[in-house]
Amino acid sequence: MYDLGARVLLRGTVRQSAPVLMNGERQWVTFEEPDYDDSAFPPVKAAFEASGAVRVGQGGSAPARLMRQRDLVNFAVRFWQAP
Repeated sequence: MYDLGARVLLRGTVRQSAPVLMNGERQWVTFEEPDYDDSAFPPVKAAFEASGAVRVGQGGSAPARLMRQRDLVNFAVRFWQAP
């Protein structure tokens, strides 16, 4: 979106906190992020995982689901456009 010069209307934000690597040090940072309804995503997640496109691996020291983001986005678009 940045590369395309996109403009995004944020209708509301919520405060979140997370660990962030800053200047080589892990710091706990509080920030504002869009307040959104993510209820549309679980069915897409389940269908994408069932397609075999997700691999379980490691993200640092934590278990993670690994997938190509372009494939996931294209899958989600087709999923939501299906009749």
